[in-house]
Amino acid sequence: MTGPTVDRPRGSDSARWPRVLPLLLALVSAALTLAACGSTSSSSGSGGSATSGSSTSSGKSTGGGGHISAVLLNGYLANTWRPVMIRSAQLLAERPPLNTDISSLKVIETDNTAQSQNAALNNVLLNPPKLVLIDASSPTGSNQTIQRVCQAGVTVVSFDNPVTAPCAWKILVNFQQIGVVYARWMATVLHGHGLVFLDRGLAGTSTSANFTTAALNVLKQYPGITVKTYYGNFEAGAEQSGVANLVSSNPHVAGIISFAYGAPAEAALQHAGVAPVPLTTFSYNQGLIWCNTHKVPCLLGSSPAYISGEAMRLGVSIINGQRKGSPTTVFYPSPFFLSGTNVQPQTTATVLPVSKYVQPSLNPGITIPLSPAWADLTPKEVLTPPSL
Repeated sequence: MTGPTVDRPRGSDSARWPRVLPLLLALVSAALTLAACGSTSSSSGSGGSATSGSSTSSGKSTGGGGHISAVLLNGYLANTWRPVMIRSAQLLAERPPLNTDISSLKVIETDNTAQSQNAALNNVLLNPPKLVLIDASSPTGSNQTIQRVCQAGVTVVSFDNPVTAPCAWKILVNFQQIGVVYARWMATVLHGHGLVFLDRGLAGTSTSANFTTAALNVLKQYPGITVKTYYGNFEAGAEQSGVANLVSSNPHVAGIISFAYGAPAEAALQHAGVAPVPLTTFSYNQGLIWCNTHKVPCLLGSSPAYISGEAMRLGVSIINGQRKGSPTTVFYPSPFFLSGTNVQPQTTATVLPVSKYVQPSLNPGITIPLSPAWADLTPKEVLTPPSL
């Protein structure tokens, strides 16, 4: 997550690393502090260089003793989610069940452009692996190159920011369905009456449009609920200012459906002298901390960074013949977190208590959970900078 899926800013490695290094050091410091206290998570390569015109960084190859060589291609690092995503993949490739199939995992970091990722993919074709995992810079800009990769007999799985190449499998969090779950839960908590502030996310992004449309379609079924919207832009500052602008003339707000961090939206109410209201948001640690502290009804969806490992698991199952059929989109049932109420969300996904998974000692910008249920990754492991 990223938070919600969105095209990120472009930039070269030389510009990117000064921004991300302090963030990584903060993550490591927090993780070591937690380790010193004896805490553990309650949740849950060497790369090739691109051709001229692209910028890549590479690290040690990780993996086990299996028969599947894998490449992870990423085009952005300057947030908390991406380094944890890469580190999670490296750790999960080295331990059961993936280490029995994955022989190596090579991480290739490129500029956040389709051109740069295409150059890296062309280099990958010089010595094709069996599996390519890609967090894409563009949904369409690499399709022709990915098609050539597929034709070389490589299984391609895209995640987070998916490609639209027909030969590629996709594994995603279903943000449209999360919009439905949020809206139904909020309507139930409010007994079908009240004013709701709804975050439209970032204008022009498909995930924002899908989330917003789904939530509004549900809320329209409740005549007693009125909705006012704002654009949180997946940024804490924009989220807080968007709610601040609304609450100045609408102090009787009854609930907030956030598509970002949540806590900044509630902070805007506090600054306006308005009491906290029921909240839906995503499972950034700051949201869990806020909900655990304020004890109002909260529902938090998740877009876990370890979806890179889930993409690897999907690729392994395809290569081993366990997953059959044509490439398609697989929606990952990421968990929800609940606090301050007994009202359960209408979902088949796992629902977990905020109080058990909140991490007050860790960076508020990380997403929870840090480990999938089928592994046992600790904060110290996950928040160590990835090998690049």
